[in-house]
Amino acid sequence: MKKLIKNYSEPWYDRWEDTMRDFPENGIEFLQDGYIIKANEVLLLDEEPLKALLEAVSYVRDNSFLSKLVWHFSHMIFDNPTEINPWDVPFPQLVNNDRNINDFLGLIILMSGFDKILKLHKSKNISAQVTIDTFKDIKLWLNDFYRKNGRWGIVENQWLTHHFTGKLFRLGRLQFAMDRFKGNVKVFKNKHDGSVIALSEEDIWYRRDGQVNGTNNIYETEGIWLSQFQEDEEYYRGNPISPHGRAINKAVELSKSDWQLMMVRDDRVLDMHIPADGRMDYDLCGQSMEAAEEFFPKYFPEWEYKGFTCTTWLFDPQFQKLLPASSNIVRFQQEFYLYPVKSDDSQTFERVFDKKPEDFNKAPRDTSLRRIIIDHYLQGEYLRSAGGFILKEDLNWGSQVYQKNQID
Repeated sequence: MKKLIKNYSEPWYDRWEDTMRDFPENGIEFLQDGYIIKANEVLLLDEEPLKALLEAVSYVRDNSFLSKLVWHFSHMIFDNPTEINPWDVPFPQLVNNDRNINDFLGLIILMSGFDKILKLHKSKNISAQVTIDTFKDIKLWLNDFYRKNGRWGIVENQWLTHHFTGKLFRLGRLQFAMDRFKGNVKVFKNKHDGSVIALSEEDIWYRRDGQVNGTNNIYETEGIWLSQFQEDEEYYRGNPISPHGRAINKAVELSKSDWQLMMVRDDRVLDMHIPADGRMDYDLCGQSMEAAEEFFPKYFPEWEYKGFTCTTWLFDPQFQKLLPASSNIVRFQQEFYLYPVKSDDSQTFERVFDKKPEDFNKAPRDTSLRRIIIDHYLQGEYLRSAGGFILKEDLNWGSQVYQKNQID
C-alpha cells in the first residue's frame, strides 16, 4: 500500500481490513455511469468535463485496487465517523499516475457520497436551487483546473468535503460553512453601549506594524513584542486589536461588570467564502449575509453560531488606501472587524493573476486591480490576507459597525 500511494497517511488506512469486509464484489454503485449521469442533473457539467469524469470512473471501475481504494475512502468519510476530521483528509495520490488518474481520484471519492448529501438536502426541504448553487463549485474548479493545465481535473478535494458532508451552502453570492472559529482573538462586547473590542490571544509575536511576525515570511528581530492575556475574577487584560486589522502594543483592562466575552477560538460560527465566479458585488454580498441569517436557524437550528467569520486576501486593510472608497473590496471589508493573521500574498496572486508573476515589470496590467497590485510591489511593498468577523447580533449590512469612527 505505502509503495502505491505517495502521500500515504496511516490513520486513513489502518481500518482497511474492516472496510474490505463489505466490499461489493459484483460492482460498486457509485462507479456506474448511470450514477454519475444522474448526479449531473445537479452538477450541470458541460459535455467535455463530464466525458473526462466518466472516463476516469471507468478506469477506476476496471482496476481492482482502485475500486477498493475509493470504496475504503468513501466508507471512512461518509459511513464511519471517526475522530479524524474528514475536512483534513489527505486524498490519495498514486505513485503511478496512469492517464492522470490523480486529477479525478479525489472527486470520484467525494461523488460516492452524492446520494447521501442529496437525501440530506431533501429531508430538510432545502430548495433545489440552493442545492444546485452549492454544488456549482465543482464546475467552477474543473474549469479553473482546465484553464491552468489544459486538461480536466480538480485538486480542491479537502475544500469540497464541506459540500459533500452538508457543512456548506451557497446562498446567492456567498458560501457559508458551519465551522469553528479559528481566529487568534477573543471578542468582547460592552454591556451598556454595545461597542466591541477584540483582544489578542496570548503568546503571539507581533511586529512594529501590528502584523504577526513572519507575515510575508518576514521575521523581524527588533521592535517585536509578545502579546499577553490575563483573566481574574474582575478583569480581562490584554492587547487590543484595531478593527482595521493590526495589533496594538499596549495593555487594556476590561471590567467584567462592563464587558461580556462573546466569541473565542473553537466557538461555532458561519465561515464565509467568496466563490471566484463573478464580481464581488457589495449589495449582493449583503443579501447573502441576510439570507444566511434566515437559512441556518431554519434548517440547522442546532448550530447556534456566534458570528460570521472569514479569512481572505480581500481583507488586507491596505486596500483601503490603494483602492477608491467606492470599491466593492473596500466597502465589503469595512463591514467586518479585521484582525491580523500570519499569512502571505499567495492567495492574492492566485486569485488575481493565477500565480505570482516572475517579473513584475512584465506582469499583465489589463485591469485596475492588477495595475494597483503591481505598482504596490514595484514600490517594495507586500500584500497579505487577514481575518474578519461580524458578531451574529451586529449584522447590519451597510452600517460599518466596527470600523466607523475608529482610529488606531
